[in-house]
Formats: sequence, C-alpha cells, structure tokens
Amino acid sequence: MSGGDTVRNKARIYVEGLPGKRGKDIPEELYDRIFSAASGITQQIWGRPPTPHQMQYLFDNGHHTPDKVKDAYGSLPHPHADGLTVGEYPQYLDAYEQYKKHR
Repeated sequence: MSGGDTVRNKARIYVEGLPGKRGKDIPEELYDRIFSAASGITQQIWGRPPTPHQMQYLFDNGHHTPDKVKDAYGSLPHPHADGLTVGEYPQYLDAYEQYKKHR
C-alpha cells in the first residue's frame, strides 16, 4: 500500500464515520427537507452548507420542518455580532440601519 492509498483509506474511514448521511442515518425525504431549510440559513451566516453533525442534530431532535429548523438555528449565537443570536440579528440590523439614517 502506497502513501496515497493510506491517506485515501484514512479519509474514507473518516467520512464513513461522520453522522448525518442521506439515506443511511437520515431518511432521504427528511434529509432533503432538512438540508434545504438548513442550507438557506447556514449559507447566509457561515457561507457553507450545514455540517453532518448539524444535520444529525436536527434530525435527532425533531427539527424536520423549515420553521423548526429556523428556530433551532435562531437560538445559536451569531458569529459576527457579539451578544446576539442568529434569530435576533435581523431586528438589530434593521434598527442599526435606521440609526445610521437619522444620525
């Protein structure tokens, strides 16, 4: 076995060990529904799709509809605004825009 084969094998084992796989850990229909809702949120905030661990968490905790996914992500701390949650950020942004207009 060459060095490249060893790295490829380690990568394959790592990926197979991740939770949240479509059709294996999460039924395909639910995965597609959860992924679509979660991706719309994570792409805007973190610039990436939801991680396998996030997908498994959403599935395990019954967050299978867009409103429940939004609530789950809404309670997380916002990565770019200290002291605000993801759900609070739009209100803060609106208020800040109004502040900038009137100062």
